Amino acid sequence: MSWLSSRNICRRNPGCDALARARRVHFGEIAVNQTQRNITRFRAQASAVRETLAGYARAAAVVEQERIERLARMTPEEARAIYDDLCRSWAARGRDRDLERLEQWRLDTLLAVREAMIRLARAARQESDDE
Repeated sequence: MSWLSSRNICRRNPGCDALARARRVHFGEIAVNQTQRNITRFRAQASAVRETLAGYARAAAVVEQERIERLARMTPEEARAIYDDLCRSWAARGRDRDLERLEQWRLDTLLAVREAMIRLARAARQESDDE
């Protein structure tokens, strides 16, 4: 028989309500303290989250500018080849269940993002050196 069970204590001791209430208050304080620690930790990390999001926004702007420049240089023949390739891949999706092309595209995209982040870091470093 567990001595912590408030039901067992209540059967033996008519004044056990105070003990049960004390337990609820104690565990409630623990929950409040834990919540406050989480809030404090979140507030401490807020600046890091803001910096990260600002970095993503700058990287997105760099990638978008590069995309605009790439599209401006693209010839009609290159654009048509890309379009035809997309149409062929759509038509082949039912016949060909292999995901190698998708995996290659995913890797290419990840590498492009990595390169954009590196270029962004270099540009930011140069700006800070110029100041």
